[in-house]
Amino acid sequence: MSWYESPILQPVYVKAMEVLGPIIGRTGAQLLLSLIESILIIALIFINVLIIVWLERKILGRMMNRRGPVYAGPPLLWGLFQAIADFLKLMTKEFFIPRRADRLTYIIGPALVVFAGLAIGLMVPFGEGFVGLKNEASLIYIIALASLEPMGVMLCGLSANNKFSLMGGMRAAAQMISYELPAVLVLISAALLAGSVDILEIAESQSQIWYVAILPLGALLYLITVLAELERTPFDIPEAESELVAGFMTEYGGMFYGMLMAAHYISVFVTSALFVAVFLGGYGLPFGLNAALEMLPPALASLTTLLIFHVKVYIVVFLLIWIRAAYFRFRIDQLLELGWKRLFPLSLLNLVWAIAALGVLS
Repeated sequence: MSWYESPILQPVYVKAMEVLGPIIGRTGAQLLLSLIESILIIALIFINVLIIVWLERKILGRMMNRRGPVYAGPPLLWGLFQAIADFLKLMTKEFFIPRRADRLTYIIGPALVVFAGLAIGLMVPFGEGFVGLKNEASLIYIIALASLEPMGVMLCGLSANNKFSLMGGMRAAAQMISYELPAVLVLISAALLAGSVDILEIAESQSQIWYVAILPLGALLYLITVLAELERTPFDIPEAESELVAGFMTEYGGMFYGMLMAAHYISVFVTSALFVAVFLGGYGLPFGLNAALEMLPPALASLTTLLIFHVKVYIVVFLLIWIRAAYFRFRIDQLLELGWKRLFPLSLLNLVWAIAALGVLS
C-alpha cells in the first residue's frame, strides 16, 4: 500500500504511469513515483516540524509570559518570525568541524539521527490510504530503527573530542537504552491485543474501542518513555546547559546543530504519531463511528481521516509541551532508577494485563 492508493492520488498515479511508462519503462516510472512519494512524506513531516516549533514557542511563551515568541511577527501569526530568524541564523553561520574531531563520525552522527526519525515516519499511517511503506512487520522495523538514534547520539559525543560532548553522549545513550525496553514491552502489549505487528492493523483494530481504554497504564508508560527518549523535560539531563553546556551537541554549530534540532522535533512528531496509531485508533473514530465516514465521497473521506489523525497528534504534542513548562528535571540517578526500578516492572505488569485482556476479549 502507498499514498497512491488513496482516492486523492490514485488518478494522478494512473495518469503518470500512462505518460511515463512508454518513456522510461513501467519499472522506471514506478521507481520515480516511489521517490516522489517519499519526498512528499518527508515534506509533510518537515511541515509538521515547523508547526510544532512554532506552537511550542507560542505555548511556552504564554505559560512563561515571554513576549518575543508571543508577539513577534504579523497579526494572527505572532511569534512566527522567531522561527524564521532562527532558520536564517543557522543557514548563515560558518560551516566548521573542530580541528581534532573525527571528521567522518562527526558528520555521520547527525545524519544517522535524522535518518532514524524520517525512516520511522515513512511507516506511519497518516490517513486512509496515506501509508508510505506497508509492511506486515512494520512495528518491528520501527523498534529497530529507533535503536539507531542512541548510536547516532553516541557518535556525536565521541567524534567531537570534547569531554563535555562525551559525557553528554554517554548520558543520552544510557538514558535512551534504559527507557527503550519499557517502551518496547508496551508496544508489544498493544500488538498482542491486535494480533499483529503491523502498525496499520494495530490502528485499524481499534474501530470499536481505543487501546488507551484497555491499556491505560501502557499509554501512560509510553508517554513517560517518550519524554525520556526525546530528552525532554523532566528528562533533559543530556542537554542540561548548567552541567554540560549543551551535552553531545556542544561542538556542533550552524546547520549541523540545525540538523540535530530538526531530528529532535521530527522525533516529537513521529513518536506522537505512533502513540496515536497504537493507543488512539490512528486515523479512525471509536465506537464504530467510522461508518459515518463511509457516507462521504471517497476523496473527502480520505482527507477527513488525514485531518482526524493530525488533530489527535497535536493533542499529544500539546501535552508534551505542557509537561515541559510544568516540571523540573531529574538527577541522573533518579532518572535511571525510575527507568529500571519503576517503569520496567510496570511495563511487565502491563504486558500481563494485556494477555489477560486478550483472553477476555477473545
